[in-house]
Amino acid sequence: CEQLTKNPSSLCLFNTDTFYPSLAVCIDNSIVVYQVMMPWSMWRSTILQPHFIRYCPRPNKAARIIVHTDNEYIYMLSPKTALTITSASPSSPTKMHDAFYDRGLHTTKKRDQLFIVSNSGDITISSPSASPCEEILMIESKAAAVFECYLDDKLCYGIALLTGELVIHDYDNLEPIKRFIINVGNVITAKYDWRRRSVLLFYDNEVIRFDIQKGNIMSRMKLSEGSAYDFQDQLALVGYKTGRISMIWLEDTEMHNLTNNDCVFHSAEVTGFAFAKNFFISVSLDQNMKLWSFSGSNIMTLSLPLPLYSVEILNGYRDIIVGTDKDIMIIEGRHLFNEKFEEKDEILDNYNEKDDSFTDDASDQLKEIAQLKQDALIARKNKEEQEAENQNNKTI
Repeated sequence: CEQLTKNPSSLCLFNTDTFYPSLAVCIDNSIVVYQVMMPWSMWRSTILQPHFIRYCPRPNKAARIIVHTDNEYIYMLSPKTALTITSASPSSPTKMHDAFYDRGLHTTKKRDQLFIVSNSGDITISSPSASPCEEILMIESKAAAVFECYLDDKLCYGIALLTGELVIHDYDNLEPIKRFIINVGNVITAKYDWRRRSVLLFYDNEVIRFDIQKGNIMSRMKLSEGSAYDFQDQLALVGYKTGRISMIWLEDTEMHNLTNNDCVFHSAEVTGFAFAKNFFISVSLDQNMKLWSFSGSNIMTLSLPLPLYSVEILNGYRDIIVGTDKDIMIIEGRHLFNEKFEEKDEILDNYNEKDDSFTDDASDQLKEIAQLKQDALIARKNKEEQEAENQNNKTI
């Protein structure tokens, strides 16, 4: 916005060769021309209140954007075209608690499968090889979060339970390998620290850092329940309904709270975070998107006209997409940053040049387990029907 010194005698809006229109303002005997800078534009419409947006690259394949919406769907969008590739939802009508999309970033195996965790803790595993996604397996559990991790230098899945336990599962067949009872309590979510190979378990009253290999608690810190969580490299972020943000820095074994108590974060609930290489972004219901250094200094604040529910960095240009009540909007990085763009990564396609295609790369062993369960269910049903028929014949 611009505050004029006097009331203008006339205004004229006109188009120029630049991307944005211009506004000519006539005051007394002078004319001042302003360029109208619209900070955002439509990227994808009719996406109902995205609770989170995540950019999910895959080696030598096109990346995908996963969006968890208010109608309890996971939409997979193309970052290149913004079109829907496929979608998924739990087989039973229930709210989602979390989602994890394994695209084989940490293995040489081809892997592309989606885990959806319901509020009750059940896990639905789907293959995004068709539209909609094909459900492979449903596991009754009390899960709070699913993630990849290492145990004895072997890639595994970790499942943090709502009750405070951590179970390590085989990467191919999901058979449990090891179980840890860490601390009885209400777990909200969990994140894996690839550098130190430790797990961060966020409870409703603290965060615990746990060493999987040694099986012990490395450190713990009192922390209130948050409204948004994220983690990358050495920095964990927790946003709160009050608008505050806790910044937790991980050392070799300890955790340190970097939060500046004098800093003005947001005036309403923090709803999402996104990480870049040298800064992070927070969004809030106060309609502000803020960029922060990893030391907690505010780099930039962008005030937008609607409450914001989620945020993600889209590509190497650092274009940013944000979720509003019904749409996903884009803020182009060229309008925010003067520094050079990221170097091109041909393997991870960070400039979204590849076209998407369906490939069935979910775990074959999980498919076999699902088929065995289905066969057993059919056999049991046939047996029950046969027994009922025999009983009726005896009655006759």
